[in-house]
Amino acid sequence: MEKFFHRLALCLLIQVDLFFCMIKDQRKALFSLIVVLVIMTSITLGILLPTLTRIDIPLDSRLYVISENENLALVNVTDFTNLTDRSLEISLLSFLEIYEITDFDHITIISTIDGSEIFYKNDLVDVSLKLGESGFLLTFESCEIDSVQGIAIDFEYSIVDIAPTMYQLLGFTNWSTEGNPISFSNSSGFSKTLLIHLDGFGWRFWENLTSLGIIELNLNILFAQPALTAYPSITNVATASMLSGFWPASTGITTRQNHILDVDTIFEVAGANNLTTEIIEGSAGFLAIDADYESWLPDINQSGSNDDEIFQKTIQSLNSSRADLLFTHFHGIDDVGHSYGPYSFEWLSKIEQVFDYLAEIMDYVDNETLIIISADHGMHLSESAEDYRLGTHGGSQWEDMLIPLIFARK
Repeated sequence: MEKFFHRLALCLLIQVDLFFCMIKDQRKALFSLIVVLVIMTSITLGILLPTLTRIDIPLDSRLYVISENENLALVNVTDFTNLTDRSLEISLLSFLEIYEITDFDHITIISTIDGSEIFYKNDLVDVSLKLGESGFLLTFESCEIDSVQGIAIDFEYSIVDIAPTMYQLLGFTNWSTEGNPISFSNSSGFSKTLLIHLDGFGWRFWENLTSLGIIELNLNILFAQPALTAYPSITNVATASMLSGFWPASTGITTRQNHILDVDTIFEVAGANNLTTEIIEGSAGFLAIDADYESWLPDINQSGSNDDEIFQKTIQSLNSSRADLLFTHFHGIDDVGHSYGPYSFEWLSKIEQVFDYLAEIMDYVDNETLIIISADHGMHLSESAEDYRLGTHGGSQWEDMLIPLIFARK
């Protein structure tokens, strides 16, 4: 680069000197001036054009490919650039084959805006994955899906299936969602719903701790499967999808700063079907949701958690039978996971406490109540030295994106 500028300076000096030497001859002077201008223009274009055509790819962009059991692949900008031989684009089928992902039926695209775009394997022939100005994007036909954060392989269920399943079992009319009702046996005779939200309790926690006998529910489990949550995998975004049956692009809740939904929630739909509703929540109004009865409970007794207040209020509600649809949200598993990390002693103690609460709550539930237990997201150990939390979430990795979807009755 230094030699280039030395040559440039020398060239300019020669041309200027030539210009003044030939100043007496106007024709020669004009010719020399044109030469200088041509050289300067060429140099300017050579410097500016690369800047104008360069793509500023976010260097921290990365993409997970996940299944219901593990993270199958993780690719960042450098990896992707190398495997595409710097072409910045590759057939999606070829991309998956590189990571030996060939045996699948369909994929779900995880993006910062929406997680609902599904492609079946036969539809992937003309689909490409590329790098653009905002990171990874998917191109097909004349369409693009921007800000792709992940690819989920063969997911059958998702967080948006909760609301339509509840609506169908309760016989609701005049509703629409982006999810699909789930069918399972012994699913008749419901007239009420208890939706229990265990913040930060991912599918792998349910699967591992139940298999080890650390937690259990004395219930008739009708359905228990992993489900794909909404992205980004944070509380208000995912809870909005849980309570509405719509993905973030439709709910309008795409960041922590969004609070007002653009669609109806289970509370409005239940009210329109002549059911009373109740919300039992923490003190933070992370979503603008309304019900017939509402409790926004801080840590009143300063025990370090408001789970005990949530527990007591839930029993009071069930004992009074005032709500046909009750939503109760336990925050403690997520809070302790952030502070001490998943699978820590403190975290396990908190889970045991919450499941003790659930066992007692079930004493107040009758056989006509559909019991739904789910979560907003999972959690993983932080890999960043800049993250003050031991446990974190919000990404597209398997640990964050899988939640339990459990339907039960007494």
